[in-house]
Amino acid sequence: MRLHTCFFLLNAISGFQAYARQTTKCDTTEAERAEVMRRTLESLENEYEILPGSLSFPPFAQPAGRYGLVAFDGKVVNPPALCEITSRVDTPYGPGLCNYSFVLGPRDAVVGLFCTPPPVKYFSLRSYTGFRFLPQAWLPAAELADPDNNLTFNTTAKVPRRSPYLQGKREGSSESDAAPFCRTAAFVSTGDGVTARDVRRALAGAGWAATATNLDVVSAEKAYFRDVRRPWAIDRSDAFVINYRVSQPIDSAAVAPYFASSYPFYMLRHRPEASSATSATSNRELGNASGAPAQATRPTSGSENMAPGGNLGPLPDIEDENAPREPLTTPPLRPRGTGQDEAYLLPTLARLEEAVTAYMGRSRGAVLHARWEMEHILPDTQRCLTEPDYFPIAASVPEWNLTGFATCGFFSRDCLYTFLSLPTTGKVDYGDLTFPRNRSFVFLGANQVGLEKVTYSNIFMTATAEPQKQGRTVNFSAQALEGSANWFLPEDPAAKDLFAVTLTRDDCRQGVLGRDGRRGGALSTDEAFCTTVSEGVLSYEEFVYIVERKYLEPATQIGPDPDEVLPPVVLVFESPDITSLGFEKETERMEAMARF
Repeated sequence: MRLHTCFFLLNAISGFQAYARQTTKCDTTEAERAEVMRRTLESLENEYEILPGSLSFPPFAQPAGRYGLVAFDGKVVNPPALCEITSRVDTPYGPGLCNYSFVLGPRDAVVGLFCTPPPVKYFSLRSYTGFRFLPQAWLPAAELADPDNNLTFNTTAKVPRRSPYLQGKREGSSESDAAPFCRTAAFVSTGDGVTARDVRRALAGAGWAATATNLDVVSAEKAYFRDVRRPWAIDRSDAFVINYRVSQPIDSAAVAPYFASSYPFYMLRHRPEASSATSATSNRELGNASGAPAQATRPTSGSENMAPGGNLGPLPDIEDENAPREPLTTPPLRPRGTGQDEAYLLPTLARLEEAVTAYMGRSRGAVLHARWEMEHILPDTQRCLTEPDYFPIAASVPEWNLTGFATCGFFSRDCLYTFLSLPTTGKVDYGDLTFPRNRSFVFLGANQVGLEKVTYSNIFMTATAEPQKQGRTVNFSAQALEGSANWFLPEDPAAKDLFAVTLTRDDCRQGVLGRDGRRGGALSTDEAFCTTVSEGVLSYEEFVYIVERKYLEPATQIGPDPDEVLPPVVLVFESPDITSLGFEKETERMEAMARF
């Protein structure tokens, strides 16, 4: 079986279906956005070929939200040889790669005007090097720079109240806050400053505010851009993917129409004949035989820009307005960490583990079978892009019946991912990662949302064979775990900053004894943090996987520093399999449980 890129994006690639338009709250209308884009594209059509596409949400969800993807007709935007290779190469993408990825020339761009979601804990939009074909066909799935996210995104909420963001629209907004939700934003993805300015000026000419526009830099020093003067079978330029993450809605009903909506996006193919100065092209544009990315010069700083914030910063002034290119390199990355760590919680976490172990013995006759400290993983982006055999997250684990593949899994710097240790460390017996009838798992850790170290986090157990598939995953958000450690340590004030959640095959209400040794009948506080996992969700014999994700430290607007936050601990308990002892009555079963 194959782990489909660590659950994050790739299952969405194979099953896109068009959604009917539904009404979702936004501060602009569909007609207004269409008019802005019509006027914008009209002013660009002489220099750029315009190809239509869309941003929408394929029928695939992560435990805490959904993934959106920008899609084009692969037979139109991509060379036939690329589609042929991706249809027959054994990759997690499958044949759908052609529609959800695209090649870019050094002056090309992807442009869209869309509404942001109703209130959620996190959203972001970012381009990735999805597929690389040099020196072979492989899947870096690597982020090229920091994403624009809900803490940095330039939307109509940032437009001064007395400055209309749309020509002809009433000044300001009726909403007084500056929240980025249910707002409108322009998105421009390109590797060239000249193209970025062309689009910015076209948007401005259509009446759109610069402070509601975002530049997604396709780093010229990292990307293989298309050279149309050579056959793609020789050129082998990258296939890029634009991924839209929307996670943990505040109101699931409010966000449902948003997930059913779509927004027009456009590919701008620069017309080479429109540029009069073709002699200053880079080595890569000329098709250097080494296949290395162009070594772009870093732009000089200037004052004219789309908007401060996000990963943009000031766009450089162009000294020569007739210059054919101004390659954009990776903007400065947002630094992780604030200097405040969670080491002070370790003594309390140790006491919590002792209390949980004692409780599991008293309530289920269970003994500790295994203990695993999870590990934070930060893939090396440079290795992701240059080493086809780099396995930072999905290495092959024969003991776990897992066939991995080299990829960086569309990881985001906005997140700190936490996994069970890699097989090379020897810290996890992968043969123990099954969930038979007599086994219980307890997740312990620090609630980093409450500590304001992250904006949101979630921890989940999923089937290795079908990662993150609906109905095959048990997920917990940080908010759902608040107070879960207090039952075990009611007199320890630090317990409020920890969590402890149990996954068991037993009925939580029947299998839990009260602290006084008596069995409670009604659902009690401790049982609210115990989840019964049925065989229909995870079978008794199959292998399971455990993942935690921590998104966005508010103070840094990026994922937390792994040296400052504690990873969870997984405790595995085993108790007598009383379900197979042949008790005729439930009362006999319960009495037997009490004796263990």
